[in-house]
Amino acid sequence: VMDVGLAANPRLKVRRARFSALIPRDIFHALAHLVPPDQRQADAVRARTELDLRLGAAFTRLQTLTLQNEFEGLDGIMSYGPCQFPTMWFVVQRAKRIEAFVQETFWQIELDHKKRAELSSEEEASAVFTWARRRLFDRQSALVLYELCVERRVAVVTSVNGHEKKRWRP
Repeated sequence: VMDVGLAANPRLKVRRARFSALIPRDIFHALAHLVPPDQRQADAVRARTELDLRLGAAFTRLQTLTLQNEFEGLDGIMSYGPCQFPTMWFVVQRAKRIEAFVQETFWQIELDHKKRAELSSEEEASAVFTWARRRLFDRQSALVLYELCVERRVAVVTSVNGHEKKRWRP
C-alpha cells in the first residue's frame, strides 16, 4: 500500500500506528503517536505470515493423512494453525466468564437539571450530569449519597424511581 501511495505521490508523508492490543486506550495512544514505517518490521511480518501459511498447509496435510483413518468420525480435513490454540483459549475464557456470570442488584444516582423558560420565547434548558462510577452495588452506600443530596438543600429531589435493569452477560 505504501509503495502504491508513494508512486502516485512521492511527497506523501507515511506514518504507522503501532499497537499490540485491541483496546481503545492503546489504539488512541497509537493514533496520537504515529511513527515512520520500519521496513525490518514489515519484512518480519511478511516472513511470519509466509511461515504460518506454509507450516499450516504442511501440518494440515500431515494431520489429515495420519489421523483420518485412525479415529471414527474424523472425516474431512484436520486443520492446523499456530493461531488456533491461542484463539481457542480466548473463546474458552469468554465462555467461562459467561457461565460464571451472576446478576447483581445495583443502584445509581442521576442528576438532571432543568431550567424553566422565563419568557414564552425561551426554550426550557436541561443538562444531565453523570459520574464516573455509574453504579453502586452496595445499597447502604447509595442511601448515604441519597441522604446527602436531600440534606444539602442545594437542589430539590423531585423523584425517586426504581426499575429493574438487566446487566448483560460478558
